[in-house]
Amino acid sequence: MNFFEKADSVFNPIFFYEQQQAIDWITADKKEKGNIEFNRPPEAFEPFIDISLNPEKTTATIQLEFPIDSLPHSLNTLKQHMKKMNFMRENWSKFLSLTKREKNILKLLVKGFQNQKIAEKLYISEMTVKTHRRNIIKKLDAKNLIDLYKYTLTFNLI
Repeated sequence: MNFFEKADSVFNPIFFYEQQQAIDWITADKKEKGNIEFNRPPEAFEPFIDISLNPEKTTATIQLEFPIDSLPHSLNTLKQHMKKMNFMRENWSKFLSLTKREKNILKLLVKGFQNQKIAEKLYISEMTVKTHRRNIIKKLDAKNLIDLYKYTLTFNLI
């Protein structure tokens, strides 16, 4: 039987308010999992947003107002956004050092294209792709494909 035809192979995301809830759910056996309460993502809502500048207009205060049941999800989203913004600020000059061609190759690399396919797609030699790839890794100080993927997400290449 095909694995994806099995009824229990469907993935339903589960959201927890606290880390301990997630740990309890993971460590529980299958019978106990049905008894553990978990939370669904919040319903759609329109948050109230107020932005005010300080008198010198050097900083801004953002005030958000939204339903309390969406607080864990909203805070997690905000935390992820702040991580992305810090990564962007810290790596802006590295990203700007890439040429247009290197950015195109980077985009194709993280999409899973091999050197030969990239070369065919861009009408260049495979050796040229390898050279660009080496330059990209050096310029971005990337250790692995995940590092490259972070750049493409953060700087909206994909």
